[in-house]
Amino acid sequence: MPPEEAPLGDVSARAGKVRSHRFLAVNTALPHLRGDADTIGRIETFLKDAKLSVDLFAMKRTGSGETKSEETLWPLDHARPALRSGETVEIHAVVRNRGVGHTFPGGTNDSNEGWLEVTVADAAGTTLFHSGAIRPDGYLEPSAHRYHAIIVTDKGEAVHDRVPTVFRATVYARVIPPSSSDLARYRFRVPEALPAGPLRVEAHLRWRKFDQPYVDFVFAGKEKPTLPIIASAAVALEVGPGAAHPHQALPAAEWTRLNDYGIALFLQGDNQAAARAFEALKTIAPERADGARNLTRVALAEGDLVTAERELSDAEKVAPGDPQSAFFWADLLMRKGQYDLALKAYGRVLDYFPSDRQALFQSGRALYLKSEFAAAIKQFLEVLAIDPEHRESHYHRLLCYRALGETAAAAEAEKAYSKYQIDETAQEFTQPFRQKNPEANLEAQRIHVHE
Repeated sequence: MPPEEAPLGDVSARAGKVRSHRFLAVNTALPHLRGDADTIGRIETFLKDAKLSVDLFAMKRTGSGETKSEETLWPLDHARPALRSGETVEIHAVVRNRGVGHTFPGGTNDSNEGWLEVTVADAAGTTLFHSGAIRPDGYLEPSAHRYHAIIVTDKGEAVHDRVPTVFRATVYARVIPPSSSDLARYRFRVPEALPAGPLRVEAHLRWRKFDQPYVDFVFAGKEKPTLPIIASAAVALEVGPGAAHPHQALPAAEWTRLNDYGIALFLQGDNQAAARAFEALKTIAPERADGARNLTRVALAEGDLVTAERELSDAEKVAPGDPQSAFFWADLLMRKGQYDLALKAYGRVLDYFPSDRQALFQSGRALYLKSEFAAAIKQFLEVLAIDPEHRESHYHRLLCYRALGETAAAAEAEKAYSKYQIDETAQEFTQPFRQKNPEANLEAQRIHVHE
């Protein structure tokens, strides 16, 4: 609720200002329908105020000939790689949720629509590549990189009318958590003949409150409005000509860019590429623990406990007693079966983040593995006080009650666990939709390339 100028005569004003009750978010549809251009402008300013960012950070190139070797160059704005006629390159765009305060997007993401629009043009302005265009009928091209959810019925048909009683399975739901990042890959071939000068690459993160299928449903039989599209973040750069030097001259002050890139790679399961990014981060920002700590995350994901311990030790030297590092110490100690030490590490996390569900849950699990069932139940109940649908807490509570011979409580926990259990067969209902919509099936893959 930021302060803003108070209307004349407002008795609640302090120094001519009142706390805003506009609660600006991303609903541009309602103000558009009532002709409220002022609110739309305020929302656009709000979203552009460093809440979200786009970074054309890296380029992967595939060599020609028999070897087909690959190299990845970053950061593009410093390395400025030269492009070769006829080569195939892959641009990596990193989208960061810096300050939205919740996932981007949030809310009803089966009708909300965010996406990246990326273009590549030559020096004469001729478009060589375009992804994320709006078609003349108002629909977003299906191959765009979308921040959206597709939900289908038990017949494998997409639900566009927001009737949750027919929701059966999710094809994909892409959101970016707070302070996290996502990576979109774009591949194109450099033409054999180009006018003199560099190529211009542009990326725009766009948003509209409702997608076109939902607008068609709401305004069926009526004149359909054209809802505003907001560019919440944008970036442009030129590539080639110039000398190409891998990982050239990323200033230490820009370490977050490399960290964002590594996090996005890691979240998509590209562990080797993420590790290379985090190793580079350790080099350019040795005074920070982030590089070593994130290498620990990669090692733990790979089951490499030796590397995880080594990197955690490096992080500890830089930032002794850091509670974020304590979380990964606890994870490592749990895997090594050192439950008492793991509990101490989780305790340090909870000293700083007392409502951290994962730390609370894993503390309970450590107690369960030590056969301290009553104490474990208390931890699981703390988790459920925060998130009543945390099915793993219900399951472990069930195990503890059974171990204590508390039949009635075990039955109640089992009922709750069954209620919130994931239906592992539900993805079968997405198959007809995936077969008819290959672009959506591609979007559902963790790692995919737009061509």
